[in-house]
Amino acid sequence: MGHLDQTIAWFEAQSTRTRKWHFGLRFTQIVLASLIPVSQVLANDTSARAIAALFGAGIAICQGWDSLHHYGDHYVSWRAAAQQLKRERFLYLVREGPYSRLSAEDGLHMLSDHAISLETAEAHQWQSNQPSEDKAAPTSSSPNK
Repeated sequence: MGHLDQTIAWFEAQSTRTRKWHFGLRFTQIVLASLIPVSQVLANDTSARAIAALFGAGIAICQGWDSLHHYGDHYVSWRAAAQQLKRERFLYLVREGPYSRLSAEDGLHMLSDHAISLETAEAHQWQSNQPSEDKAAPTSSSPNK
């Protein structure tokens, strides 16, 4: 049960962290995008164009950083995993659902199996989103051809 509580806490912490990054970057993009036309109205010289270009670059950097780290995807996935683990824990504690007719020991084994399955599924999903060295490695031909 201690491991389950730690796992839930980890998923919740990671979900909160990635949510803050995702929405922080999105908010920054909105602010920068809204400042571009304002910078052009206030001045007509070269510095205004440079400021607008910097705002545009800032938008691109924010979007690229968010896309690179998949904050939005991780937020949703990790929040869902935490909620599923909480649900399993609750069902076990109140002896409902699949735990209703099991002994405490059998129920704990089933809870453990379900938790491990959820963790494993999440790990596989996360891993499938990571760049693979095998996919990126060029194929080499034999020098004896």
